[in-house]
Amino acid sequence: MSGWRCGLALALLVSAAPLRALEVGSAAPAVVVAALSGDSEHRLEALRGKVVLVDFWASWCAPCLHALPAYAELETQLASRGFVVLAISVDEQRVDAERFLQRRPVAIRLAHDPTGTWAKAFDVKAMPSSYLIDREGVVREVHRGYRAAELSALRSSIEGLLGSAND
Repeated sequence: MSGWRCGLALALLVSAAPLRALEVGSAAPAVVVAALSGDSEHRLEALRGKVVLVDFWASWCAPCLHALPAYAELETQLASRGFVVLAISVDEQRVDAERFLQRRPVAIRLAHDPTGTWAKAFDVKAMPSSYLIDREGVVREVHRGYRAAELSALRSSIEGLLGSAND
């Protein structure tokens, strides 16, 4: 194979390779996602200095009915210490996410990723999936699925990250 063909084949192979999986210890992607309300956007970088739980959810996800209110309650309890939740819907249609939230209203940052761009960047493999990010923007935990029995362990992890800052 000639040099340019070999280079082209290598370039195609590299570009076809899957994105690197987001793992614990990785820097979180620089998310800029439309607010579910549609009139603004949420930037993960703007939350630097806070402990953030990025949660991917969908209207068709039964465990999400329980996860979102539980995460919203965590934010209510820990917001004064620097904890926030960014909940990103992967529903293709905004109206599906809005109907879901009518049944389970929550007062957290809500975003909409209809093309799955950010779900791919985070390597989401299950619904819901959540990523606990420290004050420096590093992923500290990855949770696939939601189990109420694990909520206290998540809270302990969040509190550990909140307590580690020199405020």
